[in-house]
Amino acid sequence: MSKKFLTSVMLLLTTVVFTAFGFPLRAAALVTLDPNKSIALLPPPSDLKAAVSATEVDLYWLDNSTTEDGFKIWRYTSGGSYTEIASVGADSTSYRDRGSCVYLVSGLSCTGLLPGTYYYKVQAYTNTAASDFSGEASVTVEDTPAASLPKPPTNLLAVATSGTSVSLRWSDNSTDENGFVIERESEGSSYVKIGSTAPDATHFADTGLTAGAVYYYRVKAYNAAGDSPYSNEEKVVLTGSSLPAAPKNLLGLCTSPTSVSLQWSDNSTNEEGFKVERMTEGGSFIEIGTAPANSAHFADSGLTSGAVYCYRVRAYNATGDSPYSNEAKVVLSGLTLPAAPQDLSALGTSSTSVSLRWSDNSTNEEGFKVERMTEGGSFIEIGTAPVNSTHFADSGLTTGTTYYYRVRAYNATGYSSYSNEEKVKLTSTPTSMPVRLRIGSTGYHVWNQMRAMDVAPVIMNNRTLLPIRYVAESLGADVSWDPVQRMATVVLGPKRVELWEGRNTARVNGQNVLIDPKNPAVTPLTLPPGRTMMPLRFIAESLGCQVDWNADLKEATVIGPNFNPVSVIGPNT
Repeated sequence: MSKKFLTSVMLLLTTVVFTAFGFPLRAAALVTLDPNKSIALLPPPSDLKAAVSATEVDLYWLDNSTTEDGFKIWRYTSGGSYTEIASVGADSTSYRDRGSCVYLVSGLSCTGLLPGTYYYKVQAYTNTAASDFSGEASVTVEDTPAASLPKPPTNLLAVATSGTSVSLRWSDNSTDENGFVIERESEGSSYVKIGSTAPDATHFADTGLTAGAVYYYRVKAYNAAGDSPYSNEEKVVLTGSSLPAAPKNLLGLCTSPTSVSLQWSDNSTNEEGFKVERMTEGGSFIEIGTAPANSAHFADSGLTSGAVYCYRVRAYNATGDSPYSNEAKVVLSGLTLPAAPQDLSALGTSSTSVSLRWSDNSTNEEGFKVERMTEGGSFIEIGTAPVNSTHFADSGLTTGTTYYYRVRAYNATGYSSYSNEEKVKLTSTPTSMPVRLRIGSTGYHVWNQMRAMDVAPVIMNNRTLLPIRYVAESLGADVSWDPVQRMATVVLGPKRVELWEGRNTARVNGQNVLIDPKNPAVTPLTLPPGRTMMPLRFIAESLGCQVDWNADLKEATVIGPNFNPVSVIGPNT
């Protein structure tokens, strides 16, 4: 028996069936069957519902097929016969009948349905087959429209928030509902009403459930006219574990003109990983990848230079997904990120103030962001420093409090990594941790931390000369150098000292003085690689500091006006 003959027989049978049930012959000709292709039977749509709103009718159904090309909508009025009025695409589950419609320059114009009773059926189809019809749904359009049914909620989402509770969320599509009814079904049972909400609600919490159980949910709106069709159905498996906590502090850094590095804080202890989503301007968020449990970063590459991207992250486990992190926006400007500052030091310059110093390692920063944290707290940004800065003063602090600091550079592309963290406790009494410099050694200690100078202290004219920048900045002073005048300026609070290379006089707060009245040969000098060396006692006392000399230990101790000590070991001061 040929395929062509089989096809003809099936077409004939279809015609007989349609005619026997009162449908026109046209229903059998919905598709043109290709005799060279097999005929696939499609499951018909089900649970067709019709809701009238003034002169329009909304249809809703369940899509039971996975291979359809679309759905045909059929309608007839009393005394007429079924006629195909429209078709919709694959996976559709709704259609609005607005009567006769035409496209005008101003847009789509529809007449609406005339008063009367309308009957509807829906049919799935492919290019080789058509399903049976759905069940029939009917509605009546009144001369004076009565109160209409509310539109059904959509996008129902059910998430287990613990081993015994579920959070429901949905989209409210109606404007005239009196509230929502929530129904739940346990496996092997039927749906029962478990609660209701006020109008405009979009969420509901279901608690006191059984860990390990499986539940199904659905929601419908209601008003005086009746109930809307149901939302989609949602299934939840209560695994016994709770949702992970949402990640926080998401930061997007441009690491090249076509790549981004994401960083966040992992606040959960039970996640299985993280889902990363990205959105381009004018688009929607899409998932672009995952990161394993306990991760705090993700690299995104192959992007478009000059484009703007937005990111968000959420944790997940077997129970479900956490809420999203904050959104992080990144502009791929073509610039690279600045290099991170290093060697951050924090010195208490008084009982209520701190001086920060760092090394500027970048050449393309627009400035620096300074952050501070107290014990038990979180870092917060407290200020910015301009491009090429290497210091920052923080004041108005609390005596006896311990503070932590960190710094990062920034430009139009984003932020550098952070510098090291520095800790300082503000006291009103001298500390026991001096700054020590030894004659002939480039190594020195700042607050018991070993550091290095580029020139070692030396003895000239029976006086100890030191690289003044290291000592002055340890005291919290600012040091600048004028290469034209060969002049160094040191400022600490209200004290200002100006010294010139090769001159035995200096200017202190505008007054000219001898650097060493007992030894006029003492002058500032410059040693390779360009470091200005100055007598310790003169510069310290000119800044209002106290200088003590221990002949047995060959050690000089400098205590600033803010009780920050600096110790220098050498034969003379």
